[in-house]
Amino acid sequence: ADGWARSAGAGAWVFPTRLFASSPTEATLSGIDEGASTPAPPSATELVGAVARAAAEQVKALTAKQRALRSQLQDPAAAEVWHRRGVALSVLPAKGWHRGLTQVEIPDYSAVDDAGKPATEVVELDPDKDFRDNAQVYFKRYKKIMRGIEQIAPLLERCEEELQRWRAESERVKRWRTELAVGGGVLPAESGDALASLHASMLAEGLLQPPASSAKPAKAAARGAPPVAKAEAGPSFKRKYGKDIDCFLSPSGFEVVCGRSSAANEQVSLKLAKSEQVWFHAGGGIAGSHVLIRANWDEVSPEDIAFAARIAAWHSKAREMNRAPVTYCKGRQVGKVKGSPQGKVTLSGRGYQIFVEPGLPE
Repeated sequence: ADGWARSAGAGAWVFPTRLFASSPTEATLSGIDEGASTPAPPSATELVGAVARAAAEQVKALTAKQRALRSQLQDPAAAEVWHRRGVALSVLPAKGWHRGLTQVEIPDYSAVDDAGKPATEVVELDPDKDFRDNAQVYFKRYKKIMRGIEQIAPLLERCEEELQRWRAESERVKRWRTELAVGGGVLPAESGDALASLHASMLAEGLLQPPASSAKPAKAAARGAPPVAKAEAGPSFKRKYGKDIDCFLSPSGFEVVCGRSSAANEQVSLKLAKSEQVWFHAGGGIAGSHVLIRANWDEVSPEDIAFAARIAAWHSKAREMNRAPVTYCKGRQVGKVKGSPQGKVTLSGRGYQIFVEPGLPE
């Protein structure tokens, strides 16, 4: 049998007859090139160990990121102090200022006595600026803190959500280790399901690397067409479909095309793309180029998927992200609504997502 296998009658998972599923869709997600020779599949202990290390690395990296973000996040109360002082300075009478003045006493309405009289505080001044100009300095400090809060707070929230997720996953892995020890290398069915799901998720997110293909002939060669020679991948090859469409060679020797304008994107998605070919776009609603591997879904390898996804991420608004989401699906799932803007397409059916570091081939 292909894929993960349950032991007959035991309701438990034995690892495995073969690590990955055999259907084209699942094989693409799991990271195996059908028809390629593969290394011996890992044992349950090895698989749990790989997942445990990846989860621990995530916890470590996210903890450091959380610490760094918190160090940059200032207290909103500090911003309010700068704002209050700016307001107080802006209403001081101009005649009370003279060049060279370095301090001034202002009212502090955040602290009043029983009679309603505000306390006072002394604030520092730029001796070359009058009260109003000094007030602007205080307002700028207030705005800087508030901008930082607006930018950093959502990043910190997402970081802490991810950190909580991977801490929970680390705890699950600890339980699986215990179950393996008790079960003599066999996991209960429920835990086996969970491990398979987590492993597939880590592969899709790029946290684990799929086993390298050792097949010498590429898919293109396997179907009777040798991969395009490196010499062909020169300037003329790159502009094979016009000046606004870049053309690359995937690791398996397939053409990968990338539109660099609205019109070129439509040509890639609606004219060049065939039913079973693999289409890419930056995920999460991020604007970007349309990218296509000009090979059928069941012919491309995980390396081809990652190769094209990195190009799609680079030619998008996600270029500066460390790990960018990229959606991919079959060419027949890409369509266009009549009257919609040039370059805008719609997707139907189920798509897939991978996280990659944006980049172009050397």
